[in-house]
Amino acid sequence: MSVVSASPVECLDGHNFEKHDSGFEVKIEAPINIALIKYWGKRNEDLILPLNDSISLSINQLTATTTISFGRHILQDSVMLNGKVVQEGGTGFTRFRRVFQEVRRLTMRKRSYAGCLKPIMTNDQLDSWHIKIVSETNFPVAAGLASSAAGFAAIAYGLGQIFQLPEREITRLARIGSGSACRSIKGGFVHWKAGQSEVDDSDCFCETIAPASHWPDLRALIIVINEAEKKVGSSQGMRNTIQTSSLLQTRVQELVPQRVKDLTEAIKSRILSSWRGLQWLSPTNFMLFAWTLTHLFIT
Repeated sequence: MSVVSASPVECLDGHNFEKHDSGFEVKIEAPINIALIKYWGKRNEDLILPLNDSISLSINQLTATTTISFGRHILQDSVMLNGKVVQEGGTGFTRFRRVFQEVRRLTMRKRSYAGCLKPIMTNDQLDSWHIKIVSETNFPVAAGLASSAAGFAAIAYGLGQIFQLPEREITRLARIGSGSACRSIKGGFVHWKAGQSEVDDSDCFCETIAPASHWPDLRALIIVINEAEKKVGSSQGMRNTIQTSSLLQTRVQELVPQRVKDLTEAIKSRILSSWRGLQWLSPTNFMLFAWTLTHLFIT
């Protein structure tokens, strides 16, 4: 995650940001991440709480570069992705609206941070100013390369800079936009812990297993076979699996916990042979329970 340029808020926490009367703007570059152990299925669709833990590797060469603006000159919340406007009334805007509503809610709750001379912004600014997102990716969108992970990680991190959110809240904001986006906030090898709470997300968080520098000679080869948008999105595929697969709970309760433990050790010790065996087992397991679905899908 990198801040390309920023002009957010003034806060006595070691940072010296410039503040403009007309608003704030920050430009963020965030990477995709590839799941080494995939999360599949949500136990809570509203909070985006996964059924199982997952582990990922960030790919810093494939990124979303996103400019986030917040100010009085912006007439309404808006999103532009790769030159195309995301229509506010369409289903594609729903996840963005959820993130915008949440960041405003958090700011209302935490109006004055420890160490700040004054509240982040006035009531008028929070109520009448709007958010503008302009994002560009250097890879195909919705083609299976985790574009939403990079995009919402950049959006969450940028909003976190503007609204002065702590990292835990930034990670949470990314997650409610797109589940796997929370893993792109950390970088390197990341363990996303699903947690067990059914009432809140207090025990759902990410932690770094190892930074990218831990394994400098490791390479990831990504081959794009088809740049077209997937016929069935991951969210719908997860719902189909939960509703119809008899093997999903076996994966969640028995297979994944042990593989998370084994892969974590393989990463820490840099033993590629152990990793390769685990990676072969993961897609094989997915194929097995795919055949148990009432509605087969490709995602």
